[in-house]
Formats: sequence, C-alpha cells, structure tokens
Amino acid sequence: MKKALLLIFMSLTLNACGQPEIIYFEGNGDHWEITHTVELLSEQMEQSKTFVKYIGEEPTPEMIDYTIETSTSKSKGQTTLKSDGTVVVGGSGRMCDSCTLHIDRNQVVNATISWDGNVEVIELNP
Repeated sequence: MKKALLLIFMSLTLNACGQPEIIYFEGNGDHWEITHTVELLSEQMEQSKTFVKYIGEEPTPEMIDYTIETSTSKSKGQTTLKSDGTVVVGGSGRMCDSCTLHIDRNQVVNATISWDGNVEVIELNP
C-alpha cells in the first residue's frame, strides 16, 4: 500500500512539473537516416541522444564511427548496429549550476558516419 501511495505521489509531482521540451533535428543522406533529440529537462539541464538508421542498399555494416556536432557540443564514438541497421547513441546530459542553458532551435547539427572505408556527412535540421 505504501508503494502504491508513493508511486501516485511521484506521478502527481512529476506531472505537476510539466513535460520537458524536446527539440528534434533530422536529416537523411544516401546511406543513413538520423534523428538527434535534445530534451530540455530544466533551465540548467538537458539530455541528448541520436537515432541512426542504415538505409543504404549494400549489406548493413556491423560497426560505425560517428560524430554529432552542435554549436555547443560534440560527441563521438564507435558502436555496433543492431541487426535491423539501427542504433541509439548518446543519452548524455549536460548541466550547469549557476547558468541557464540556451539551445539554438534553428541551428544545424552535423552528423558524420564512417563505416567500411566510407564517410557520409549529414546536416540535421530542426
């Protein structure tokens, strides 16, 4: 019973705080479809992640190197694609204690995907 009351209280508290704003940046290339999201959790906290999907005609690559670059941050790494040619990278957050984060909703996000000796750069637009 206590757990149920705690869950109800937490749900009401979270709903009272409102839903976070999510900004989408999307783009397609010849081989890749990419959606980068920035979730504004508060004025001092954001979380971003990137959905990558292989849409090329060749066999789906196993591994990719990626770089996602915004006007204020850059993330890069290497990852393995799922059997359906998709992967979600990121989930990283950014926080500042004595400032307010400002997201340029009109910026272009650049995504670079490298695989099997190929490179594709894709502009992601809001």
